[in-house]
Amino acid sequence: VVKFRKYGDYEKVNYFAGEAAALHGHIENIHDKAIELNEREVNLDSSPTEYTDLEKIMQEFSPYFKLWTTYSDSTSDVSTWETSSFWILNKDEIVEKIRLWTQDTSTLLSYFHKERIRDPKNVAEKFQEHVLNFSQHLELICLLKNRALLKRHWVEISNILGYKIEPGKEITLRYIIENESGKKTDALKEIFVKF
Repeated sequence: VVKFRKYGDYEKVNYFAGEAAALHGHIENIHDKAIELNEREVNLDSSPTEYTDLEKIMQEFSPYFKLWTTYSDSTSDVSTWETSSFWILNKDEIVEKIRLWTQDTSTLLSYFHKERIRDPKNVAEKFQEHVLNFSQHLELICLLKNRALLKRHWVEISNILGYKIEPGKEITLRYIIENESGKKTDALKEIFVKF
């Protein structure tokens, strides 16, 4: 667990997430064996052994595991959302994940700041920045994923955005973002006023 206090290279997020997952699996195996031993002790009418050190290790490791695995999952999810067809994206899932990541980064930053653990705190700050950068696109995603939009609305949306966009026409979120469509959300909202 001590080595995770020094991990601060956020560019190796997937590597450290793998390390964290492997250690977490090892700790879980030991925990499962401890439970099994306790059950045997109880069956033999002995007092169950307390594994306070193991519980302490699990508790201390939890923020590091959460930091690296959740950060890694978020980079993977965002990459998938940006490169997949826009039409298969589930806006409710995206909104919920962003909400959870926002909570996670806040909790992790608070913990690492309080414990004065610098390198993981820096990684948590990068994680938070990553989430904030993507969350600025949520309003646009929600507007464009509105199921009430009809063909005539897509003509208007295409005119506002300056490129053709409509269900069935292949387009990615990355393309939408790169064309600075987020700057046109106020104009897009006007379409919804006419509903």
